[in-house]
Amino acid sequence: MGCISKCILILINSVFLVIGIVLIVVGSILVFIPGKILVQVYDSVKDNYNQASAGYSIPDNADDLGDMPFFKTIGIVLLAFGVALFAVSFLAYCGACCTTCCRCLLVLFAIIMVVFVIIEVVVGILFLVADSPLHDESKSQLKDLIKTDYDDDGTDAFSMSMNLIHQHFDCCGIDGVADFGAKEHRSCDAANEQTGCYSKLQDVIDDNIIYCALGLGVLCLLQLLEAYLAITLYKDNKVGPI
Repeated sequence: MGCISKCILILINSVFLVIGIVLIVVGSILVFIPGKILVQVYDSVKDNYNQASAGYSIPDNADDLGDMPFFKTIGIVLLAFGVALFAVSFLAYCGACCTTCCRCLLVLFAIIMVVFVIIEVVVGILFLVADSPLHDESKSQLKDLIKTDYDDDGTDAFSMSMNLIHQHFDCCGIDGVADFGAKEHRSCDAANEQTGCYSKLQDVIDDNIIYCALGLGVLCLLQLLEAYLAITLYKDNKVGPI
């Protein structure tokens, strides 16, 4: 059983090491060079945009979309989770490969895995439930930015990013036109003034909620399996080199 547990742990954590690297790369792109991912959104609007007739500005390039709080927050979360997943998987990899000298790492790994599962379930529920405190806080922050920073004639990244989002997603503000108060909002199409941009995002989540939930469930089960195998390997008195 010890040899089987060791092989499975090494195999699973090799996969998690790769996943961690992917998350680190994607998170880094969203934080530092978001245009690499968001360029299609930008180009879609840019091709049909005429500033002289539109009367509002959009970003000079897709990288400016990274100043939108939502995109940057997602990038930071993915980057942090990727680093943590890589570090913990490497910990288990070392513990499984070197059970004679790093056996205690298996217990530490098992504890961290259980904590990870709890955190992932809580965050996953908050993200997938439309009226969760996570979404309420995100919307509140974005609405505050509209009140303080948005100007449809402005050339700052936030104002131009909102103009771009209005045009690409056929929406207006966060929950609708009321978010702008008395401010001009020429980038909002009159037909879409009651359609909030945040609801568009949640529509995308709702359309893929089954896949997201299944992915989260599989991830949590794999991590619990790893914790079980780590403890089993630790308790096996006949553990030795493969």
